[in-house]
Amino acid sequence: NYKEVQEKALEKFFEKDLPLWIETHTKHLKDNGSNGHYVGNKLSLADLQTANNIDHFRCLYKGDEIVDKIKQGSPEIWKVKETVDSEPRLQAWRQSQTYKKHIAASEAIYANTGI
Repeated sequence: NYKEVQEKALEKFFEKDLPLWIETHTKHLKDNGSNGHYVGNKLSLADLQTANNIDHFRCLYKGDEIVDKIKQGSPEIWKVKETVDSEPRLQAWRQSQTYKKHIAASEAIYANTGI
């Protein structure tokens, strides 16, 4: 049964994979001073990837729950998300039709999938 397999995968994700992801990323962020960046004080590919991962998680089944666990589990990771989201170039891109098409396609693809 697909739904049972999906729930079992999600349970593993919540119990093992997500906590490990949060722990690992939080350590790196603390090592950099918990300043909203992985490396120094500038936007990096790692910052963008983490913010993108969180946006991707939102598109998944129970995505809001996943994002809440990240937000509650690591203020350091959430600060990266907020730092990236406040980047003016990214804000401008998110207003574009290209981005809106991209996010709509992502939501359509991932909304009914499991982890």
